[in-house]
Formats: sequence, C-alpha cells, structure tokens
Amino acid sequence: MRPGRGRLDIPSKLFGLSIRHESRAGPSRPGTLRLHLRNVPFIDLPRNSTPLSQPGTSQTIRWTRSRTTHRVYWGDRLSVQVGPGQAIRVDSVATAEPFLAEALNVALALYLSRRGFAVLHGGAIAVRRAVAVVMGPPGAGKSSLVLAMARRGHEAVSDEIVPLEERHGIVRCPGGNPWIKVSPRHLLPLERSSAYSTRESEVLLDLRTIGLRAAREIRRIGCFFFLESRFGDGALPYRFEGIPPEDSLVRSLESAYTRRVLTDRQQSRQFRVLAEAVRAVPSYRLAVREGLENLNATAQEIETLVSGTVPSTD
Repeated sequence: MRPGRGRLDIPSKLFGLSIRHESRAGPSRPGTLRLHLRNVPFIDLPRNSTPLSQPGTSQTIRWTRSRTTHRVYWGDRLSVQVGPGQAIRVDSVATAEPFLAEALNVALALYLSRRGFAVLHGGAIAVRRAVAVVMGPPGAGKSSLVLAMARRGHEAVSDEIVPLEERHGIVRCPGGNPWIKVSPRHLLPLERSSAYSTRESEVLLDLRTIGLRAAREIRRIGCFFFLESRFGDGALPYRFEGIPPEDSLVRSLESAYTRRVLTDRQQSRQFRVLAEAVRAVPSYRLAVREGLENLNATAQEIETLVSGTVPSTD
C-alpha cells in the first residue's frame, strides 16, 4: 500500500507531553519533552547489547542500560536514547522512517517509566470520562477494536502503549497518541488512502487525517479487557467473562511494556500502580468472533460496560 502522505507528521502532544521535535540539540523548556532527531550515515551497535523481544514485531531489537541512560537499537538502522533529562534522541539512517512510530513508543515508554508510570503493551479508548484498556497477544484485534470505537465517536488513547499513573488512590491515563498501526483489510477506503506503509504487514494511520479523535486529557481507568484469540464459530459476536483482581494483576504484569529493561525500582513502582488499578476497576476476558460486524458489536458492548463505571457527576 502506498502512503497517503510523504512524511510522518509527529504530533505536538503525546500522552500529555508537549513535544518539541528538532534536528539538533538545544535547551529544554519547562514542561516540554525535546525530541532530538538526527540523520546519521550508520548506527554503531555495541557488542554488549542485549536482545529485546517486543510483541508484534519480527524486527531484532537490542538494548543497553547504564546508570543514567537507556539505549535501544533497531539493527543498524535506528537507535533511541533516553536519559535523565527532558529529552529523547533518535538517530536514524535515511531509510528508517518506517521504524519511527515504533521507536517513539519505546522511547516514550522508557521516558514515562523513569517518571513513575506503569506502561502496558495494549490499546485504549476513552469513553466519556473513563478509559478502557485492551490487552492481548499480537493479532488478537487490539488496534482494530480501538479503531472501531474511534469510528463510534470516542477518543482513541493508543493501540500500542498505555501509560498509567496513580494519584491519591486513582489510576489515570495522561492523554494519548493519534497514530495506530492496523491491518489494511480493516480500513475503509478513505482510511486506506491516508495510511502510511510500514515494514510489517500493517499500515500506520494518523487519526487526525481522517476526522477521528485522539485523547488529549487525563482520564481515570474504567475497565481492563484481556483479548483472547478470535473464534470463527458460534452464534454470539463476542464472549465476555469477568475475572478477579488477582488474575487481572498477573495478566497486566505479563503485558507490561519494556519490562525486561526496567530497573528493580521501576518494576516495583509498576507493580504498585497496577495492583491499585486492578483493585479499583472491573476486568474481563474477551474473545471476538471473526468479522467486521462482530467487531462493531463488541465495541458497542465495551462502550456500555465502561459507561457504567463513570459516576453520574462526571
């Protein structure tokens, strides 16, 4: 599929962070995350780097960590550096743009983890004043479900990383990301013409280009949904089953993003945030029957369940 745009348009705000992207280093402004983008002739991969398996990608990713800095490498094409300040550095060769959205998600996950957030690998959608978090294995339909709910007028939070923070006993998500990566067979004609090709079988879609909305405000978590493999037979379009908090906690910890590169302190904070979240909100196992109409029916049911968690005063 050919992209509808020449270059990716990096959002000015991602997960509540004001993004200032530039081609050379400069001073950081208060409250702003500086994204330093550099084109380089090659990427020097350190010999002591460690393989990092990320869900949903066939690309070999490696990482290193010092006392102050994380570095992640996509072979010899792109690297990300996240240090203690308010900056992320991305070095890439000329052909690395298809990796950029994935690299930014990893960089943001590391940046937010260093600041006390628990970051999940999953999708999320804002329904009224609450957020539905959807986790599951690659191919289970997280991105398709996020897109289906965005078409219903809800604000997409993300289809890849979901950062959570706990404040005064309430677990919240700080805004979102308008980029989602989805199979082209799930796109409508207008969406297909606006999509950007990636190196994988999926395409990248910027919701802003097709009139759909991405979340920009902080919202509390309303429900957790754990997607299982799609099924082909049966009369119902979906299967929901409530699960207890302890089961939800185990599943959430298994879905923690970049958990293998976090320090012990970061993992401890992550555990506390997720334990508070699953204690406070309902969790469900979810399987969706194959077919677009079943996906739409599932989106409607999620809308109903999440709306029921929103206090009438919201």
